[in-house]
Amino acid sequence: MEVFAGKLIFINLFFMLDILSVLVYYLASTVVRREAFGI
Repeated sequence: MEVFAGKLIFINLFFMLDILSVLVYYLASTVVRREAFGI
């Protein structure tokens, strides 16, 4: 049961990291777009 809980926490952390990376990528793309088009 402890191994399952460990895997669950690991998957949860990985999922959060994935969401963070997507957010960072989205913010970076919007900043680049703003600088490129002067909006």
